[in-house]
Amino acid sequence: MKYETQVDEAFKRLGFIPRTGQREAVDQILTAFVDEKMQNVLLCAPTGSGKSIVGAVTAETLTAIKGGKDDQVRSSISLTATNVLAKQYDTTFHGLGDAGKYQMIKGASNYGCSALSNAGTVENAEQCAWYTMI
Repeated sequence: MKYETQVDEAFKRLGFIPRTGQREAVDQILTAFVDEKMQNVLLCAPTGSGKSIVGAVTAETLTAIKGGKDDQVRSSISLTATNVLAKQYDTTFHGLGDAGKYQMIKGASNYGCSALSNAGTVENAEQCAWYTMI
């Protein structure tokens, strides 16, 4: 593995212990980005393989390889179609502490809309958005 040292350091900084295949997946993604100059890389792996952790470690390692500073904000984006999986991500990544910050943003139907709500009816942001469109 070409980026073995950097990948291992990133796992350690983020506080994760790599599962089988995760280190190699990160190394392959880094090779595609850094050496082959690819702009997009798609990771396709089975449920439960730790794709989200691979994404976070890849972002962390890529920042270090590109000469990022220790205090530099690192970011990666994970999108999911279900609140259950979003909550799982939140539980996994929320405790990153100094290594990074995690922000969970859900769909508009999960947030209230004070402009349309009253004492008897609570409306959500999706309904607010719909109201402003009509």
